[in-house]
Amino acid sequence: MEELRENQVYSFDPPDFFSDAYTFQEVISIPKRARGTRRILVFKAVRNDDGYEVAVRCMPSTLREGDQELAEQQLATLKEIQKMRKQLKLQCIVKLHGYCKINSDPFATYAPQESDLPPLLPGTFYWNVIMDYIPKGYKTLSQKKMNWDMIIVFLVDLLYTIWQARRHFQFYHGDIHQENIMFLSLGEWEQTRTYNIEGMQFKVKAPYLPVLVDFELSRFGGNKREFHSDVQDIVSALDYIAVKEHKLKALRSYDRLREQVVGIRGFPAFEDSRFTPEKIVQILHTHPLFENLRTPIQGGEEPPLTKYKKNM
Repeated sequence: MEELRENQVYSFDPPDFFSDAYTFQEVISIPKRARGTRRILVFKAVRNDDGYEVAVRCMPSTLREGDQELAEQQLATLKEIQKMRKQLKLQCIVKLHGYCKINSDPFATYAPQESDLPPLLPGTFYWNVIMDYIPKGYKTLSQKKMNWDMIIVFLVDLLYTIWQARRHFQFYHGDIHQENIMFLSLGEWEQTRTYNIEGMQFKVKAPYLPVLVDFELSRFGGNKREFHSDVQDIVSALDYIAVKEHKLKALRSYDRLREQVVGIRGFPAFEDSRFTPEKIVQILHTHPLFENLRTPIQGGEEPPLTKYKKNM
């Protein structure tokens, strides 16, 4: 196996290392677009030496020049995302462990029931991208724990993460929606997290942590409009989770909060309604969930969210 530094995503070489080191358990999802010629498969596996659970996203590519360039670009982006996550300690971005090139068709191995799929093009191979397995999606969150307070905490978690990623790395996710937000269940001692922003420190306690996944469309060097598109997508995804999935009744105070973040009815006027860190501070100051610790930041640098044991 190629030896790389901690802040990089490991490249497994030879490819047999993956099948020797991990054991397949079950298919997690087959994205809708996988049913065409671009076949993507996500499955759960267990690391053999310690039982650690991972999710594996199988992405197809070919030996054609354009496809190879796209695959190399995506892998380079994944490496930079891991570097960003580690440097800023952004726990709301899934931890990536590594990748390997597989010449066999994962559908034939792991999802033979999908026999109606078209055959692979000659020269097609798959990249297996390995990341932390997070079992909870928005549909599996506890109905008893879901309320507008929880949605507001999720909103701050994700806005804070995207703002830090944008501020330090000009990061653009590009595909934030309810299916690409997973929720990590936290133990009692892990639930308190802190935000350090604009010279102030706040803390909050919540049983779940939202985690962004799927970086196929992500890139660095995004412009301000793309950043605000990520912000709007976060708000829209949480609206869907709250209202459509968990049937929370409309709350006027949350509607006002949403308007502060992205503009009236979720449609921001990009010229005069830019998202700023002050808007996060406004939420932290005005909502009783968040305790203001009033601790000045030393050295001018802002530590990000608190650590949690599973993904460190």
